[in-house]
Amino acid sequence: MDYVRLPLVLVLVLVLVPLWYRTGAAGLHVRGEQKRNCSAVKLGLSAVIRRVDPRFLSVTIDASLATEEKFMSLLGSAKIRTLAKALTPSFLRFGGTRQDFMVFAPRRSHRDAAGLTADGSCDDLELPSWLEDRLKKDWTRQQAVLMREDLHRKYRRVKFTEDTVDLLHSFSSCSGMDLIFGLNALLRNADNSWNSSNARSLLQYCESRGYRISWELEQRCLSIQY
Repeated sequence: MDYVRLPLVLVLVLVLVPLWYRTGAAGLHVRGEQKRNCSAVKLGLSAVIRRVDPRFLSVTIDASLATEEKFMSLLGSAKIRTLAKALTPSFLRFGGTRQDFMVFAPRRSHRDAAGLTADGSCDDLELPSWLEDRLKKDWTRQQAVLMREDLHRKYRRVKFTEDTVDLLHSFSSCSGMDLIFGLNALLRNADNSWNSSNARSLLQYCESRGYRISWELEQRCLSIQY
């Protein structure tokens, strides 16, 4: 029986050893090629080439918060403001899909607003805890409405007043952030050019209050005429 097995073992050795040698040599050849094609990269850390803005890492408040203006009062939460301060310096952007469905509808004239001051005590603007709890519960139901709109991609036009602007500016100022407000780019004239009258009214109000705000027109890169 052992004499029968011996030729079989010899055959396997004679077949497998050359095969292993060829594949092993090929593998060594490939690794050698890879080694020859490698390049050494050295990083020079002795000098600064470019600097990003200290406010580069920033945050966004989605415009959906203003679909019912009462929810903007959540920005008066002492906890939210404290957490926001830890993110400074940064930009605070207010915008998103729904910014293109928002229309500024002022309730008072700019002359009346001019008598008000943009500065005030941040402590005086804090949201009472009982009201914060109520708004958070209402917001849970509001989220279901917003999710249905997102699902069907059908958004209703939303009107916002000076209250939204005031609360945003107060939040950004008290948190130490620089506010960027997203304008509605879908307001169109008959020739499809951008109708800037509503944005102009908003800018005039902010100027009358002495607000320092940056502006964003169009939330994404679309082929829209201006």
